[in-house]
Formats: sequence, structure tokens, C-alpha cells
Amino acid sequence: MGFLSDFQAKHPGVELTLIDGTAEKLNELLRNGWLDLAILAQPQPFPDTFQTAPLYRERFCVAFPVGHEFQAREMIKMDDAAKKPQLRE
Repeated sequence: MGFLSDFQAKHPGVELTLIDGTAEKLNELLRNGWLDLAILAQPQPFPDTFQTAPLYRERFCVAFPVGHEFQAREMIKMDDAAKKPQLRE
């Protein structure tokens, strides 16, 4: 990971450890003092015990073929999209 090497070169006194986990697990680690910070996506509000700052806004979209009925719409409601066949793992 190039950005980690760059970060460590610029900040040699900072210890950086990456921990991968669910939002629930990372919240627990923060709450218990095992982490100084976490970068995560969480649809529900954060507990009042945490301060948060957005890193960026992610723009999601619906993809469909040319000529699909959604093409004529300005906005697609989640309920309408949920009624259509989707690929799922």
C-alpha cells in the first residue's frame, strides 16, 4: 500500500496499525479505548460519545441498459428498484 509507506515516511514517529472489522466491532474497539480512531461507514447515527467528521461523500447510482424504463425518469425510488431483478452474491 503506497499511501501507508508515504505516510510513515512523512510521519516516522507515528505508529499506524490497520484493523479490519465490521462497524459494530470498530465501534466497540473505540468505546473500549483500543483504537484512537476508525474509518468506517455506518448507516445509523453514531453514539453521542464519539465525535465524527465526514471524509467524503459517496455517490451511489443504479445502472441499467439503454432503453430501460428507468431511463426516462429524473429520479428512481428505492421501492421501484427493489421490484426489479438484481444480481446478488
